[in-house]
Amino acid sequence: MVRLRELAPLGFDACIDAAGFHSGQQFKQKVMKFMERTTEPEIMKEAAMAARKGGIVCVIGEYYQQFISAFPIGAFLEKGLQLRAGHVPVQKYWAGLLNLLQTGQLDPLPLVSHSIPIDKAPAAYVMFNKRRDDVLKVVLRNQTQA
Repeated sequence: MVRLRELAPLGFDACIDAAGFHSGQQFKQKVMKFMERTTEPEIMKEAAMAARKGGIVCVIGEYYQQFISAFPIGAFLEKGLQLRAGHVPVQKYWAGLLNLLQTGQLDPLPLVSHSIPIDKAPAAYVMFNKRRDDVLKVVLRNQTQA
């Protein structure tokens, strides 16, 4: 949060919680049950705190299920924040984004802060959840990858 205050001392006009999670239903359900037991909407809280008075917090993606606990309603009321939300039409943009990646016009590597073997995934989730080691985005790799 300190770094965010350095970038925008008065807060950001808009903060986006882009939580994507799309995969097989059975796997997704297992992960969601795990996440519901172990996490609260930390990114939502961070976004509310980082937004300027009168700003916008936008939640897009598929992460949140039916209910979330510890919603930062106080920050929304005190700052007069707007909440905008919706699912992202992933299939609409998938082919175009994949093309940008394949042709090298879009480089996602600056977002990757950690590359970890898949057998260390539980530790990676803890690290990400507790915001350790300046984690931004974790890529899990299988054991055959260097």
